[in-house]
Amino acid sequence: MALVRSARTVTGVARDLGVSKWSLGRWVEQAKAGQALSEPKRRAAETPEARELRRLRQDLEHVTRQRDVLKKACGILPAEPSGAR
Repeated sequence: MALVRSARTVTGVARDLGVSKWSLGRWVEQAKAGQALSEPKRRAAETPEARELRRLRQDLEHVTRQRDVLKKACGILPAEPSGAR
């Protein structure tokens, strides 16, 4: 928290720590709001439905990234190979 309060940017601090700027920003917001940063305790108190929802969201994010990579790959590859006759 002290690093972010200094004159440094969140992006710079996140890069130095090896975390994403979004994660660091979320942690800073949680600290400002006085929320606990203990993820394991929060997960232990989750209902089975909340755990399933979190897992499904992670799966969706993973599949969405895969789809985006495939879309880019399809755009790079020609529709029909030249000289295929």
